[in-house]
Amino acid sequence: MFVVSVVDSYYTLDPHIQSQLRAVRLATAVYLAVLAFLPIPGVVATFLLPRISPINDFGEETMRTKVALLLFTSVLLSLDACFCAGGAFIRRPTENPGWFNSKAAYYCFNYVIELVMVFIYALFRFDRRFHIPNGSKGPGDYSNGGLGGISGRQSTDEETLPGADDGMTSTEQQAPMKNITNEKA
Repeated sequence: MFVVSVVDSYYTLDPHIQSQLRAVRLATAVYLAVLAFLPIPGVVATFLLPRISPINDFGEETMRTKVALLLFTSVLLSLDACFCAGGAFIRRPTENPGWFNSKAAYYCFNYVIELVMVFIYALFRFDRRFHIPNGSKGPGDYSNGGLGGISGRQSTDEETLPGADDGMTSTEQQAPMKNITNEKA
């Protein structure tokens, strides 16, 4: 709906329709800002509420570093989403644009933050920190020494496919398929 409202706003001159399309764009910007902010109170609430069971330690590193990584990246993405939402709400004339309409603000908030996020996820190996190995059946299964558990860690490159009982890894099972369209029946 957001994309349709942006495209339609360039093809209509009716002020009433323009205001309705702007309302859709503003609602979408606020929704995305709230969505980007949600991990922060969620993580804080999980630390403040009492635990019934111990924390399951999955993936690599400690839970403290995972939480710090999650909070830092959530703050950056919230900043980006709130900047976009705030810029959408403030109307400035073309002759007197605000600082948030400058090229520097555009590139810093739209591209630099995204580059920082990609580098953080790549340098801190986000994929390995939050990795749950194949074969886990439920909460705590991966931390009790079972398949891929603490005592028998399994490399992410050598994971077996579910239902593969012959011990072949997923890379060995991905043999090229034979073309059967030209064969006789």
